[in-house]
Amino acid sequence: MTLHLISFDFTMTRKHYKNSKFMDEILFPSITADLMTLSKIVKAELLQPITNEQLVTISEALEDLTNFSTTIETKIRTKELQRLIRLYIFLFTQDGKRTSESQKIFQGNSTEAIETLLKKCVSISKAIGIPPLLNYHVELVDAQFFSDRTKTNLKEIWQKTPCETPMRGEPIVTGVNHKIGFAGRVREELRANVEEVYTLSEQTARKNLTYYLNLTDLEFYPDGLLAADHMQSSCDLIDRLQEMIIAMNHDPGFAAEMLAFEGDRGYFCTDKSTNIIYGSYWLYIVYHNSIENLWFLLASENSGEKGSKDPIQWLKNTDMGCKYLIENEAHINKDGVLYGIKEEGGTFTSLKDSFIKWTLNSHNTIIKIFKAMTKNDHSLREAVISFNDLAGQNADFGIEMRILINYFSELLRGFIASKAINHQFDAQNNAIFTNMPPTNRESNPRLSDVEADEVEPSQDRQSVLSNETANSTQLIAKGVE
Repeated sequence: MTLHLISFDFTMTRKHYKNSKFMDEILFPSITADLMTLSKIVKAELLQPITNEQLVTISEALEDLTNFSTTIETKIRTKELQRLIRLYIFLFTQDGKRTSESQKIFQGNSTEAIETLLKKCVSISKAIGIPPLLNYHVELVDAQFFSDRTKTNLKEIWQKTPCETPMRGEPIVTGVNHKIGFAGRVREELRANVEEVYTLSEQTARKNLTYYLNLTDLEFYPDGLLAADHMQSSCDLIDRLQEMIIAMNHDPGFAAEMLAFEGDRGYFCTDKSTNIIYGSYWLYIVYHNSIENLWFLLASENSGEKGSKDPIQWLKNTDMGCKYLIENEAHINKDGVLYGIKEEGGTFTSLKDSFIKWTLNSHNTIIKIFKAMTKNDHSLREAVISFNDLAGQNADFGIEMRILINYFSELLRGFIASKAINHQFDAQNNAIFTNMPPTNRESNPRLSDVEADEVEPSQDRQSVLSNETANSTQLIAKGVE
């Protein structure tokens, strides 16, 4: 038997192969046809042996094809080709797990030829992954936050409705349009589960405001600026679920494993006339609404830098994410649809929950300081607005406030720098403190960004500054309580 894969020479010039028409009309259909052939062999619908020499050639061709996939300029085609490669090596790997008597693809092949190919499959899998498995447990948004429609018989309808072409859509209305959205009041669930240290509530005469911590920069933002976000994008979840279902349809053994694992959760539907397995609407709803993958993220960051990127690649571009990955990337497990960490004892923690836990444990002090800074900033703004409403435009008041703000900013910088001297810091951190704005100004020690043509502080204002300086330690301590 001859597979199309071994007819391509990816070691030759790749300009022709990178042509989009060639990939869409020749390469992708050829690899897909190979998958169908291998699938028929696995299902005993086709009896065509593969020679030992062909196994060695396939091994080399898979490596060349994988290397080629990283050179494609169009991301969507890279993604599609690597998905086909994963399915290709999946079928070989699955057959390799069977006993020699029950093997279908490797029937009659030498142990050496089989091991050569399987080692190559393992190597490629480390680079581009494997078709995912169902997660052992997926925690949904709490039932109390589900919409009334979800609480009724819609769940039973969704469990029995095959979702052949899942896609993201508006919040769910019916279970027959293949649109995947939130099944309830997700923001309320997130608010209810946010730990106190991540929340800041401020009540003023004007309005009540609630701030939540944005974990990638440790800043507190008003509720309205944060989005209910999937740490691992919903598009990625849909793609991974579909890849798993394709693998199930190619390999009956794997399908039986996933169906048994699913139990009575209503994740799959089988067309009895064709024996094709589909993911049910409920399967996609469960993963889309998993609270283990939902959090608050600054809306501008969600719609901009993050988008539908792989969560690990995205974390590498954030300050907190980089630090988290230095300690944890080697422990991240991608076998399941949802990424996570396997803790000691086998406990699985989702990537989102692991990141939150790590942030709280490693940056607890900083979070509390930033929370106090946000609270004081908010209170100060309210006081300034109230005074302005009472007294109207007041030039002297404006100058005094700007002087005090800059003075205390420099006071805090000096305080931090003095603390840094007593500790060991690497060269980079030393540079940060070395480049801090100086606390002494030649022209005027208490004027930072006040324009040069503004009047000098009056004697009364000098008294204000003296009093504030005397009480600075108490003010700072009070703000961090």
